[in-house]
Amino acid sequence: MIFVLVGVAGFRRRADTGSNTTIVLLAITVTAVVLGFFAVDTWRTAPQTFIAIIGITILAVILDRWTGSRQRQDPAPEGIQTAQGS
Repeated sequence: MIFVLVGVAGFRRRADTGSNTTIVLLAITVTAVVLGFFAVDTWRTAPQTFIAIIGITILAVILDRWTGSRQRQDPAPEGIQTAQGS
């Protein structure tokens, strides 16, 4: 999944990097297909592992949303500059 996300980031920044759009889209597609084959193979050979991967992913998203929303609500103490306020 990381390779797909890196490919998407490369696609979004292709104007800055001078990347070939066709190559980037092909890389994203091939990586997604391989990820799909991996998911199907894992489901067939080790369904408990597949369910664990899905559960951990859902838990990670929930924790990210929960901790991310808490961090965004807390204002920075006075005198401390944030990366956004610099």
